[in-house]
Amino acid sequence: MNNTTDEQILALIDRLSHDIGLAHKLSLTQTAQLLEMAKLELQTVVHAISDEELRLFTLAIEEARELAPIADSPALASPDSLRSKSRSVTLRRDWEPPLDRR
Repeated sequence: MNNTTDEQILALIDRLSHDIGLAHKLSLTQTAQLLEMAKLELQTVVHAISDEELRLFTLAIEEARELAPIADSPALASPDSLRSKSRSVTLRRDWEPPLDRR
């Protein structure tokens, strides 16, 4: 993608982030979830993350949750707690060029 397209998608992501917060404030839980899904889709486009990479990532998170109960591993409890932790986790994957999703 070119820079103009990326910038437009990033602007959409920013607007969605605002709208997600508003949906939560108004207790529109399902609407917030749908907006979060749209935001995730746009983020995968901008960062050239394939459906397969996203699937493998979510499987890794599920396995980590099964190995460490949530109470013992608060970093896995929510996206906000993931952002707030100072430690970083490195996921290794063999690099492949992104698939054209069009």
